[in-house]
Amino acid sequence: MAEYRPYRVINAGAQARLTQVKLVAVSGFILLALLINWRVTELAARLFGYSRVLGPSLFGLYAPWEWIVWWSRWHWVEHFQPVWELCIREAAYSLLALAAGTAGVVAVARYLLSATSSDLHGSARWAATRDVRAAGLIAPRAYLPRPLRRLAVRVGLIRPLARRVGIYLGIWRGSYLRDCGPGHVLVMAPTRSGKGVGVVVPTLLTWPYSTLIHDLKGEN
Repeated sequence: MAEYRPYRVINAGAQARLTQVKLVAVSGFILLALLINWRVTELAARLFGYSRVLGPSLFGLYAPWEWIVWWSRWHWVEHFQPVWELCIREAAYSLLALAAGTAGVVAVARYLLSATSSDLHGSARWAATRDVRAAGLIAPRAYLPRPLRRLAVRVGLIRPLARRVGIYLGIWRGSYLRDCGPGHVLVMAPTRSGKGVGVVVPTLLTWPYSTLIHDLKGEN
């Protein structure tokens, strides 16, 4: 029955790896799609002789989606039809092949990383930083520097990070370990081993809510 405990995610490692594969596959699809459209745009520009009516370019390079803009402007011109047919053919075939490859990669990864097999036995190991962050014991990764994040929050581009309120448990590579979940925390250690100094006092000093303290020694 251990496999069906409500607080345990079955084969969480495989699910995390599958998510990474999906992110890489989608990111690669977007990047390659831009490159494909950029190649088609440059092909169309070359066929048009890099005419000035195509619009501004950066050192002779146009934006990847410019051929679609040109098509929307001049798709009705009869003697331009061979150019549009070539562009559509070059873009469509490449994008269809790319989409099929991306879907195939995700399907193969889903099959190889199937969550039907149990990882309860034989999977014990020391936690890595990604495991600690996934457990919510350290703050999520900040991709923007603090000054840029403050500016983005001020202008309303992003939301401010939620304040972390929890129980201090220790330090992990320069970051405080804090249990911010709704569960109970039980700390057991011998007398004078640092429970109060390391866990109780830091938590009480930063706890923003009401607290009921039962302390026989009167230290807290």
